[in-house]
Amino acid sequence: MSDERDEINPTSASMSASRPASTSASVFNVTMFEDESAAGAAAAAPDTQLLRFLPDDSRPSYFPRTYTGGGKVSQMCAFFKRADTIRYAISALAALTIFAIGWALGRASQTTSVSVVEHDERSLPGNGGVGNARYTERGKPRFAVGTRFAVAADNAQCSAMALRTLQQGGNAVDAAVTATLCQGVRSPFASGVGGGCFAVIRLANGSHYALDAREAAPAAAKETMFVEHKKRKKGSLPPSEVGGLSSGVPGELKGLEIMHRRFGKLPWRDLVSPVAQLARTGFPTSRLLHEALGDAFHDLDESAKRAFGVDDGSGGLRAPKINETCCMRPKFAETLDRVAELGTDALYKGEAGQAWARDIQSNGGIISADDLSTTEPHWRDPVVAPLPGGGRYIGMPPPSSGGVAVAAILGQLLMSQAESNRTDGGATDFAIVEAMMHAYAARMQLGDPGPDPPLYAWQSEPVFQGIRAAVSSMSSPSTWAAWRKATRDGGGYALRREAYGVLTNASLPEDHGTTHVSVADADGNAVALTSTINTEFGAKFVCASNGILMNDEMDDFSTPGVSNHFGFAPSATNYIRPFKRPLSSMSPSIVDDARGRLRVVAGASGGSRIISTTAQVLFWIVGRSATASSAVLAPRWHNQFVPNVTEREYFTPGYLVEDGAKPPSVLLAVDDARAALLEARGHATKRTHHHAVCQAVEVTSHGKLVSVSDLRKDGAPSAE
Repeated sequence: MSDERDEINPTSASMSASRPASTSASVFNVTMFEDESAAGAAAAAPDTQLLRFLPDDSRPSYFPRTYTGGGKVSQMCAFFKRADTIRYAISALAALTIFAIGWALGRASQTTSVSVVEHDERSLPGNGGVGNARYTERGKPRFAVGTRFAVAADNAQCSAMALRTLQQGGNAVDAAVTATLCQGVRSPFASGVGGGCFAVIRLANGSHYALDAREAAPAAAKETMFVEHKKRKKGSLPPSEVGGLSSGVPGELKGLEIMHRRFGKLPWRDLVSPVAQLARTGFPTSRLLHEALGDAFHDLDESAKRAFGVDDGSGGLRAPKINETCCMRPKFAETLDRVAELGTDALYKGEAGQAWARDIQSNGGIISADDLSTTEPHWRDPVVAPLPGGGRYIGMPPPSSGGVAVAAILGQLLMSQAESNRTDGGATDFAIVEAMMHAYAARMQLGDPGPDPPLYAWQSEPVFQGIRAAVSSMSSPSTWAAWRKATRDGGGYALRREAYGVLTNASLPEDHGTTHVSVADADGNAVALTSTINTEFGAKFVCASNGILMNDEMDDFSTPGVSNHFGFAPSATNYIRPFKRPLSSMSPSIVDDARGRLRVVAGASGGSRIISTTAQVLFWIVGRSATASSAVLAPRWHNQFVPNVTEREYFTPGYLVEDGAKPPSVLLAVDDARAALLEARGHATKRTHHHAVCQAVEVTSHGKLVSVSDLRKDGAPSAE
């Protein structure tokens, strides 16, 4: 039930164990199956709609939302529905007893504070229990509900550490610092202090800030330094992806310190020291880390293999198995201890900075000690865009392309609402894809405009002069309206390529792995922070003097004369210059409602799909009044203009475990019927298992804080 919003509800028809019954069309198409074969058979059926869950009135109120089929949970629900009143009462008493014991044990162990109450009035189809605290992956909840604090992070332990920071008197900024440092330790393949980050900060008084701690090109960097990269040996990684030459000057740690110094509450050491201890002792290998190391271990430098591998029993090193303790990094822990007590100058300057530069140079890099000591994060004016229907979007400006692109997609979709409805013959899906194509095409005009006021000579070059104008245009409702008009004038069919923008034959490099954290606190402060080291394990070497794994962010720049694998020329606005920062898709985002109150904090990891994912999640929440859990779970479209093909999600995270039942398969799929409607409008589609991973915090109209971690990764939320 809901007294808050008009929810999207399924029909009351339930599904059989092997195949769901037909219901009305919906944007949320997710099915739970008892095994892979059943999922495959259902997906192959041309008339199958992949969205079937028991309606609210078909289950006892004290049971979590469940699924029809042969699973134990489903059988239990059916049993209790047939039981008499006494059996109901006994079962209810047993459930309450179990709840009380679980609550007491949870308090005793001081683990993550997570609401075990179902997302009651806000449960939507597309959730089906997956966002429910009773439905977990290895015991970790997918959403949590609180009234004081909420954290959603890519890693469960990091979410718990951030919540503990809040419980100890910290604010959202403090929690974001702890979570980000933790994620660099727990997910070293995706982020870390050897990389960079973007943060969007909203204070309780409504003021907002954008911090650019992105990696910067060294002073000795040149536009043509990677022109020869195609001449590498077959099967080897290019120098823009491995070794010291691929590394930009790391900015994350300085950025976190500057952010904390300006807005934090707790002592800096209290935020850093717990992460140092984690790096010292190591931790059980997660499935995600196991898979990442399995994929990349042969490409890692020996220094990285020693940091993240384990003894193979014969004097060598191998990737760790799941749950095997790994990543005990004493040198890195020592570095964090020093930074916790003395600040980042103790790492970036003096003898420590010189030793760090020597490490990078010994691995083929050109970063100098002066680069490390003088390169600083920038405070930038955030993208602030008024939203159709009220409210505002707050995002990251360039060198992030995410803020303006997400604003442009979201703005177009909110404008399109009057033109379509929820069972609209594919009009909504068409609007989503068209909005993406306009935004991604315009994104090719973007790059780092440099600091304001200008510090570098290259900022006066004509090629970079139009970047700020492009930002202003892309975040303007008048531009969104013009793009919507072009879409309408197309008569409901895909436009010719040249209709989407002036740079139709340019391309941008594909960016890669990241982590994200979203935080909101009791005072109304909020932080969306995305960090990265670029490709898996960055530059793939660890510095001897400090234990830091370096980034390979130089690969995110464009190189003259080097087309991408689709044959399109590079974008000149993203060419390398000294101290310039490469364009990124990272999209930390905050939305306020029409009354100026915090509404959503969101962002994602996953390369160029970050933009399309963040925009779709925000649209379902803000535009269609979906719950955050349903919006994050909903299958997604992706079209980044180059290549001109629309990806439709078809993904099964096989690691999910349902409490007390056989592990089901979870199929997140845009079904064939929806794809056929889009193809009839002129858009080629293809199934893909590639995806971005969203972490979101929503503030409900009742004042609850709902944090949601995407099941596409092994994160978990926390709330109190």
